[in-house]
This record gives sequence, structure tokens and C-alpha cells, in this order.
Amino acid sequence: METLTAMPARFTAGTTVSYTRSIANLPDSAYGWALYVSLADAAQLVAGPFTVTNASADVVIAATATAALTPGSYRWQETLKELAPGTRVQEVSRGNSVVDFDLSTATAGSGQTDAARTLVALKAAMLGRITADAETIVIDGTTIAHIPFELLDSLVWKYQRIVDLQNNPKAFFGTVQANWGPAPLLTLPGYPLPPMGGV
Repeated sequence: METLTAMPARFTAGTTVSYTRSIANLPDSAYGWALYVSLADAAQLVAGPFTVTNASADVVIAATATAALTPGSYRWQETLKELAPGTRVQEVSRGNSVVDFDLSTATAGSGQTDAARTLVALKAAMLGRITADAETIVIDGTTIAHIPFELLDSLVWKYQRIVDLQNNPKAFFGTVQANWGPAPLLTLPGYPLPPMGGV
């Protein structure tokens, strides 16, 4: 397996993250330095200290630590702290990583987004097969059990589009207008259209 030299752009919650960070322009210090790695978004994680030796640090974030991260996009930051009380702190690098859902610990339905769960419940409601748990899902302040049948179809289409966009972020929805005739004439209010033929 290739040795990483930076925080991976994507990793799975519940797995060990390890890489070797080279630190350019490491300031001189009689005390030495330690590296800390922080991740923050839906959850927060601070890992370290990792000993800095010969201007590099081996970062190992335990699987038990990453297991606490909620799947999603995270910002991360690497920070150097001098090994002397009340002294220097310096940022090394920062970036973004995506934490993926750990499928090895998944249960039925636990990998679904809220929109996907709502879509399943709406379709079940239309078929008259909604479960007691799904009945309590709230859309715009109304539980699915109390949504009129006439509105269910439009809600199914709405949530189907949301789920499709989550599954394929590069997709887009909308309409395109095409005009195959001559360009429309611009007029001001109160002024007649110009004559169509010659003068």
C-alpha cells in the first residue's frame, strides 16, 4: 500500500487514517514541535500530539476516533505546537475531506439520506402500505399520515428529484427554451411596431 503524504481527500468512518507529513520551513526550536490534526463539521475530532522528527511527523488517527465522525464533508487543519508551555503555535496546512459511511456497521436503511427515507415513506403512503414509523415523518410541519392523497404525487416527484440529485450531483433539472423563428422585436410601451415590409 502506498504511503500517503497528506490527509486523504476521502476516507471511511471507522477506519485508520495514516500518513507522513513533511513540514517545510520548520522553525528552529530548542524544545521541539508536535503536530495536531483537527477535523470539524457535523462532528469534531482533534488528533495528536504527533512527534515531529527531522521535519516530518507520522500521523495515525485511530479507527475508534474516526468512527465517531458523522458521514459528510469536513474541513481539516494541521497545527504545530512548540513543546514548551505558553509558546508558539503555527498552522501547517488545511483542506477538505469527505468522510464516507461505514458499510461494515450498516443496518437496513441506515445508509439512506433523509430525503431517500422520506421518498420511500411517500410511495408507501400512496400505496396504502405506510408503516407506523414512517407515518411520523414530518414534511413542512405535517406528518405523512395527515398529508392529503392529492398532494402525495407532487411530493413524490419533488423528493425523487432531490434523491436523484444526491445520487448524481452533476445532474441538473430545468427547462430550456428554444426559438426557431426570427428574433423578437423590441418595442417600448406606446410605440407601434415597425413595418414588416419595405417603406
